[in-house]
Amino acid sequence: MNYSKKGVRAKQKTLNSKSQKWGRKIALTCVKVMLAAVVGIGICGVAAGIGVFRGILSSTPTIRLSDVVAVGEATIVYDREGNEIDQYVSTNSNRLSVGMDEIPDYLGKAFVAIEDERFYQHNGIDFKSIIRAGYQFFKTGGEEAQGASTITQQLLKNTVFTDWTSEGNNKIKKIKRKIQEQYLALEITKYYSKDEILLRYMNAINLGQNTLGVESASLRYFGKHCSELTISECAVIASITQNPSKYNPIRHPEENVKRREKCLNKMLELGFISQTQYDEAMADTDAVYERIGLYDIDYQEANATTGSYFSDAVYEQVKQDLILSGYNENMAETLLTSGGLRVESTLDPKIQAILNEEYADPSNYPENVKWYLNYALTIISPDGTKK
Repeated sequence: MNYSKKGVRAKQKTLNSKSQKWGRKIALTCVKVMLAAVVGIGICGVAAGIGVFRGILSSTPTIRLSDVVAVGEATIVYDREGNEIDQYVSTNSNRLSVGMDEIPDYLGKAFVAIEDERFYQHNGIDFKSIIRAGYQFFKTGGEEAQGASTITQQLLKNTVFTDWTSEGNNKIKKIKRKIQEQYLALEITKYYSKDEILLRYMNAINLGQNTLGVESASLRYFGKHCSELTISECAVIASITQNPSKYNPIRHPEENVKRREKCLNKMLELGFISQTQYDEAMADTDAVYERIGLYDIDYQEANATTGSYFSDAVYEQVKQDLILSGYNENMAETLLTSGGLRVESTLDPKIQAILNEEYADPSNYPENVKWYLNYALTIISPDGTKK
């Protein structure tokens, strides 16, 4: 009897062990299937990602080295003594291109310090900045986004990807453009020297007050060529770049002064300037913004008289000359407002100054004299002939 009970228990153990084995086999099979599915999905995801990446690269604009340059430059009108009396400017054309020999060394260093401190070390893409920006983005839950674009990428954004402002909040478009931007940054770094990239960048960037490029900005803020800028003034202009509206030294000097100090600190840290030069620039803080403000008053007063009868007449005459030369009207106007022409007129500044002084004198206005003066000022055409 006992023997038979033992036999039954043994058989039960055997059955139980077999069911456990089958259970383990089924579980193991399920795990393998799940792992295979995960791996398969991962491979498909990677393949899809590679496909998308290749698709983005294949749609990257094909460019020549000559394409990586800012286009559109203001036309300047001069009097007979070579003084500038007016400009004809269209949207995205208030630019005056200059060569590297016309740009002070400290201006380029100021841009490198504040925008891309490893500019001379990387190959167009700064991976350290990308990692830093990514870390900050995830750390703040996406609330803070730091820029990681290099000067090379910013040059491309201002010359090749000029429609980036239309992206709005479309993240897909932004990511696509960023990938293409980085790819082309690697490519042009193979062919351009760092100084050439920096020069093209400084001639292309938006620096507020409808100015594009460092020469146009220097003339607008300080009334002098960029070759004459001091270290203090270089830091002011370089500090505008990140946000031309927020860091405008005329409208928001309190914001520009903060970024200017950061720029000078970085220039000192990188060895671009000495401690003495840094101290001199910092001591100029109040004075530099006072100079900007005073010049802006003069600029506004002078600008109030530009676009006068004479300048308008010059515009019309040059346009007609261009049309007679074979341009249609639209082409002539485009060339006049963004072709970078230099127009030498017949205006004599000494005679014009006398006329302006007499015209502004109230004692010269008995009865119809004002009408006569208005008439007299309009009877001489730009080519010097009387009408």
